[in-house]
Amino acid sequence: MKIVLVRHTSVALPKEVCYGYTDVPLKETFEEEATVVGRNLEAMGIAFDAVFCSPLSRCRKLAAFCGYSAVDDSRLMELNFGDFEMMTFDDIYKDPRSKGFYDDFFNNRVPHGESFGDQLQRVPCAGGGECASLYSRRCAALRSDYCRSCKERRGL
Repeated sequence: MKIVLVRHTSVALPKEVCYGYTDVPLKETFEEEATVVGRNLEAMGIAFDAVFCSPLSRCRKLAAFCGYSAVDDSRLMELNFGDFEMMTFDDIYKDPRSKGFYDDFFNNRVPHGESFGDQLQRVPCAGGGECASLYSRRCAALRSDYCRSCKERRGL
């Protein structure tokens, strides 16, 4: 099975604002960015058997713009930053409760949120097997917030 990860387009927030579970708006450049994503997906020449996405509007909107009827899966949502949602990274760093997370973000949770390890456990394909049982055809696209670097790695 081939899995393609696509990150949502740019959000209408300053770069220093931390978001994950918050349903934030997209930038005015959405259509321009989404057109590029759609063209890149077309150029890959892949017919997707299924498309899964985070239920957040930034992901659903991209899937719909590209012509896909996506299955919402909350396990594909970005990290839950809990009490730090919508705070600036400077303010988070100043908060003494962030020390544990910054010291070991894989194992330590943010207050009322999760760790990267928690996130990895909830993503259905992270363990390598559940995607195959979810949909056992040739190709699935996961439109998610999960992988910040996928946009850069895939050129999307």
